[in-house]
Amino acid sequence: MQILNTETKTRPIVLHATGRNKRCGAWEVVKFEVFKRLRAEPPARRLDLNFEVITWSTSEAVTCLEQCFEHIDAPLTVLRADQETWQNTRKPELALEHLRGSAADYIIGLDAYDVLCTAHPEEIAARFIAGFESQGAELLFNAANIFYPLAGRVPALLECEEFERGFPERHRHLNAGCWVGRREFVLGFLEEVISAGKTVKMPIGYSTREQPLVRYCAFPHGYPEIDTDRRCEIFQHMNGAWGQLEGPQ
Repeated sequence: MQILNTETKTRPIVLHATGRNKRCGAWEVVKFEVFKRLRAEPPARRLDLNFEVITWSTSEAVTCLEQCFEHIDAPLTVLRADQETWQNTRKPELALEHLRGSAADYIIGLDAYDVLCTAHPEEIAARFIAGFESQGAELLFNAANIFYPLAGRVPALLECEEFERGFPERHRHLNAGCWVGRREFVLGFLEEVISAGKTVKMPIGYSTREQPLVRYCAFPHGYPEIDTDRRCEIFQHMNGAWGQLEGPQ
């Protein structure tokens, strides 16, 4: 299965429909088509990379991402937490706790409820190695065409926003819902995010979310070891992207 981004002429393999995007009719159509194609022709593993995919869920029900991995017949580590005590700032904590015991060279983190994977997840690691690690990146995030949250609402993100606006691509803003990186580097970054959560003051309404903390720790000082997939070579953030995608094919 191939999906073409007609703007960048790339073929992203991870689709991420955040917020209202995952509740629209178009996303339901895409999900139906992707699941149908994956069931009919499950993508095969072709390399021998040492990687692990993790996600987070507060539900015992099978999530969107889990359905994809069942159709692909690929392993997925689901880090589960109690819904009653859940805050998104627990995502880095759960990931760090798990990854300290992981033997994988590469770690892929994908949100569970609003992400589709259209290829074998090994391809995520392969594209990261060939297209980004070879250029000095150690950790790569999904890129969106909007900056969230705006620095006007979270002053600590002013430098991050100014830095990202310096890139010419439309999809240039870090989104924390999809990422891939080398395990050792990811461990260090997660520790930094958790530490920032204890010292950096976030406004009410954002203090329970990991997105502001990830952005704060990533840019500008983390670049180029930390980067975003601005040409959508792996990840496609679906906000504002419906009109530029063609497929599945």
